[in-house]
Amino acid sequence: MYPTKKLWEVCEIQNWYAFKAIDYDDTESVRIIRIWNVQKWFILDKSPCFVSQKIFEENKIFSINENDILISLTWDVWRVWIFPKKLLPALLNQRVWRFFSFKKEIDTNYLFHFLNSNFFEEEIIRTSSWAAQKNTSTKKILEIPIPLPPLSTQKLIVEKLDNIFAENQKLKNLYQAQIKNLDEMKQSFLKKAFAGELV
Repeated sequence: MYPTKKLWEVCEIQNWYAFKAIDYDDTESVRIIRIWNVQKWFILDKSPCFVSQKIFEENKIFSINENDILISLTWDVWRVWIFPKKLLPALLNQRVWRFFSFKKEIDTNYLFHFLNSNFFEEEIIRTSSWAAQKNTSTKKILEIPIPLPPLSTQKLIVEKLDNIFAENQKLKNLYQAQIKNLDEMKQSFLKKAFAGELV
Protein backbone atom coordinates (compact mmCIF):
# COMPACT_ATOMS: atom_id res chain seq x y z
CA MET A 1 0.00 0.00 0.00
CA TYR A 2 1.22 3.46 -0.87
CA PRO A 3 1.11 6.21 1.74
CA THR A 4 -1.77 8.65 1.35
CA LYS A 5 -2.19 12.37 1.77
CA LYS A 6 -5.23 14.58 1.78
CA LEU A 7 -5.71 16.61 -1.38
CA TRP A 8 -5.14 19.84 0.54
CA GLU A 9 -1.59 18.62 1.23
CA VAL A 10 -0.65 18.29 -2.45
CA CYS A 11 -2.49 21.15 -4.18
CA GLU A 12 -4.87 24.07 -3.77
CA ILE A 13 -8.47 24.41 -4.94
CA GLN A 14 -10.03 27.68 -5.96
CA ASN A 15 -13.74 28.38 -5.90
CA TRP A 16 -15.63 30.08 -8.73
CA TYR A 17 -17.04 33.57 -9.26
CA ALA A 18 -20.59 34.28 -10.44
CA PHE A 19 -20.12 36.60 -13.39
CA LYS A 20 -23.33 38.34 -14.38
CA ALA A 21 -24.77 38.45 -17.89
CA ILE A 22 -24.23 42.20 -17.84
CA ASP A 23 -20.47 41.52 -17.62
CA TYR A 24 -20.45 39.67 -20.95
CA ASP A 25 -19.45 41.36 -24.17
CA ASP A 26 -18.74 40.33 -27.77
CA THR A 27 -15.12 41.42 -28.02
CA GLU A 28 -13.93 37.79 -27.62
CA SER A 29 -11.24 39.06 -25.29
CA VAL A 30 -11.38 36.78 -22.23
CA ARG A 31 -13.33 33.50 -22.04
CA ILE A 32 -15.68 32.68 -19.20
CA ILE A 33 -15.44 28.94 -18.48
CA ARG A 34 -18.88 27.71 -17.48
CA ILE A 35 -19.97 24.38 -16.08
CA TRP A 36 -20.96 22.85 -19.43
CA ASN A 37 -17.54 23.73 -20.90
CA VAL A 38 -15.92 21.16 -18.61
CA GLN A 39 -16.63 17.70 -19.96
CA LYS A 40 -15.13 14.33 -19.08
CA TRP A 41 -11.80 14.13 -20.95
CA PHE A 42 -12.18 17.41 -22.86
CA ILE A 43 -13.12 21.10 -22.78
CA LEU A 44 -16.19 21.91 -24.86
CA ASP A 45 -15.56 25.30 -26.48
CA LYS A 46 -19.10 25.77 -27.76
CA SER A 47 -21.12 29.01 -27.67
CA PRO A 48 -18.38 30.69 -25.62
CA CYS A 49 -19.03 33.77 -23.51
CA PHE A 50 -16.49 36.53 -23.10
CA VAL A 51 -15.80 39.48 -20.86
CA SER A 52 -13.70 42.58 -21.53
CA GLN A 53 -10.07 43.02 -20.59
CA LYS A 54 -11.25 45.48 -17.93
CA ILE A 55 -13.42 42.82 -16.23
CA PHE A 56 -10.50 40.40 -16.50
CA GLU A 57 -8.12 42.81 -14.77
CA GLU A 58 -10.67 43.38 -11.99
CA ASN A 59 -11.08 39.62 -11.43
CA LYS A 60 -7.59 38.25 -12.09
CA ILE A 61 -7.77 36.21 -8.91
CA PHE A 62 -10.18 33.90 -10.79
CA SER A 63 -7.98 33.53 -13.86
CA ILE A 64 -7.11 30.06 -15.14
CA ASN A 65 -3.59 28.95 -16.03
CA GLU A 66 -2.39 26.42 -18.55
CA ASN A 67 -2.50 22.88 -17.09
CA ASP A 68 -4.78 23.83 -14.20
CA ILE A 69 -7.18 20.95 -13.58
CA LEU A 70 -10.82 22.02 -13.77
CA ILE A 71 -13.75 20.16 -12.27
CA SER A 72 -17.48 20.78 -12.65
CA LEU A 73 -19.30 20.39 -9.37
CA THR A 74 -22.98 20.22 -10.21
CA TRP A 75 -24.83 17.76 -12.46
CA ASP A 76 -22.05 15.23 -13.27
CA VAL A 77 -19.83 16.38 -10.45
CA TRP A 78 -16.75 14.39 -11.52
CA ARG A 79 -16.25 15.90 -14.98
CA VAL A 80 -12.57 16.79 -15.05
CA TRP A 81 -10.10 18.13 -17.60
CA ILE A 82 -6.72 19.87 -17.83
CA PHE A 83 -7.05 23.37 -19.21
CA PRO A 84 -5.28 24.00 -22.56
CA LYS A 85 -3.16 27.03 -23.41
CA LYS A 86 -5.12 27.75 -26.62
CA LEU A 87 -8.20 28.90 -24.66
CA LEU A 88 -6.36 31.42 -22.49
CA PRO A 89 -6.98 33.98 -21.10
CA ALA A 90 -9.98 32.65 -19.20
CA LEU A 91 -11.87 33.08 -15.93
CA LEU A 92 -13.77 30.63 -13.69
CA ASN A 93 -17.54 30.89 -13.64
CA GLN A 94 -20.18 29.27 -11.43
CA ARG A 95 -19.70 25.69 -10.25
CA VAL A 96 -16.32 25.27 -11.93
CA TRP A 97 -13.38 24.93 -9.57
CA ARG A 98 -9.70 24.54 -10.31
CA PHE A 99 -6.86 22.52 -8.84
CA PHE A 100 -3.58 24.43 -9.00
CA SER A 101 -0.33 25.17 -7.17
CA PHE A 102 0.70 21.50 -7.28
CA LYS A 103 3.36 20.38 -4.83
CA LYS A 104 6.59 18.85 -6.13
CA GLU A 105 5.68 15.45 -4.73
CA ILE A 106 2.75 14.98 -7.12
CA ASP A 107 2.65 14.68 -10.91
CA THR A 108 -0.13 16.85 -12.40
CA ASN A 109 -1.21 14.12 -14.81
CA TYR A 110 -1.26 11.55 -12.02
CA LEU A 111 -3.60 13.83 -10.07
CA PHE A 112 -5.73 14.26 -13.20
CA HIS A 113 -6.13 10.49 -13.58
CA PHE A 114 -6.91 10.15 -9.87
CA LEU A 115 -9.66 12.78 -10.22
CA ASN A 116 -11.10 10.75 -13.11
CA SER A 117 -11.07 7.50 -11.12
CA ASN A 118 -14.05 5.60 -9.76
CA PHE A 119 -12.56 5.98 -6.29
CA PHE A 120 -12.69 9.77 -6.48
CA GLU A 121 -16.14 9.66 -8.08
CA GLU A 122 -17.44 7.48 -5.25
CA GLU A 123 -15.94 9.81 -2.66
CA ILE A 124 -17.62 12.79 -4.34
CA ILE A 125 -20.97 11.00 -4.33
CA ARG A 126 -20.53 9.95 -0.72
CA THR A 127 -19.88 13.52 0.42
CA SER A 128 -22.49 15.18 -1.82
CA SER A 129 -25.87 16.56 -0.86
CA TRP A 130 -28.55 14.83 -2.91
CA ALA A 131 -31.17 17.48 -3.34
CA ALA A 132 -32.24 18.65 -6.81
CA GLN A 133 -28.60 18.47 -7.87
CA LYS A 134 -25.48 16.74 -6.62
CA ASN A 135 -23.37 19.26 -4.76
CA THR A 136 -20.22 19.06 -2.70
CA SER A 137 -17.76 21.58 -1.29
CA THR A 138 -14.07 22.40 -1.54
CA LYS A 139 -13.71 21.56 2.14
CA LYS A 140 -15.00 18.03 1.59
CA ILE A 141 -12.95 17.54 -1.56
CA LEU A 142 -9.75 18.69 0.11
CA GLU A 143 -10.20 15.99 2.76
CA ILE A 144 -10.27 13.15 0.19
CA PRO A 145 -7.14 10.98 0.52
CA ILE A 146 -4.96 10.27 -2.51
CA PRO A 147 -2.44 7.40 -2.72
CA LEU A 148 0.99 8.93 -3.22
CA PRO A 149 3.63 6.60 -4.69
CA PRO A 150 7.08 7.96 -5.60
CA LEU A 151 7.14 10.40 -8.53
CA SER A 152 8.79 7.82 -10.79
CA THR A 153 5.93 5.41 -10.10
CA GLN A 154 3.35 8.14 -10.65
CA LYS A 155 4.83 8.86 -14.08
CA LEU A 156 4.81 5.14 -14.93
CA ILE A 157 1.13 4.92 -13.93
CA VAL A 158 0.36 7.98 -16.08
CA GLU A 159 2.18 6.48 -19.07
CA LYS A 160 0.23 3.22 -18.84
CA LEU A 161 -3.10 5.02 -18.38
CA ASP A 162 -2.38 7.34 -21.32
CA ASN A 163 -1.65 4.29 -23.50
CA ILE A 164 -4.92 2.65 -22.42
CA PHE A 165 -6.81 5.86 -23.17
CA ALA A 166 -5.16 6.19 -26.61
CA GLU A 167 -6.03 2.57 -27.47
CA ASN A 168 -9.59 3.08 -26.25
CA GLN A 169 -9.93 6.22 -28.37
CA LYS A 170 -8.56 4.39 -31.42
CA LEU A 171 -11.12 1.60 -30.99
CA LYS A 172 -13.90 4.13 -30.46
CA ASN A 173 -12.94 6.00 -33.65
CA LEU A 174 -12.81 2.72 -35.58
CA TYR A 175 -16.22 1.70 -34.23
CA GLN A 176 -17.73 5.08 -35.16
CA ALA A 177 -16.25 4.82 -38.67
CA GLN A 178 -17.76 1.35 -39.08
CA ILE A 179 -21.17 2.59 -37.90
CA LYS A 180 -20.98 5.49 -40.36
CA ASN A 181 -20.03 3.13 -43.19
CA LEU A 182 -22.91 0.77 -42.39
CA ASP A 183 -25.34 3.68 -42.25
CA GLU A 184 -24.16 4.91 -45.66
CA MET A 185 -24.58 1.38 -47.08
CA LYS A 186 -28.10 1.22 -45.62
CA GLN A 187 -29.08 4.60 -47.07
CA SER A 188 -27.64 3.67 -50.47
CA PHE A 189 -29.62 0.41 -50.47
CA LEU A 190 -32.86 2.19 -49.46
CA LYS A 191 -32.39 4.81 -52.18
CA LYS A 192 -32.04 2.08 -54.84
CA ALA A 193 -34.91 0.05 -53.37
CA PHE A 194 -37.32 3.00 -53.38
CA ALA A 195 -36.25 3.92 -56.92
CA GLY A 196 -37.01 0.37 -58.14
CA GLU A 197 -33.41 -0.21 -59.15
CA LEU A 198 -33.17 -3.54 -57.31
CA VAL A 199 -35.88 -5.26 -59.39
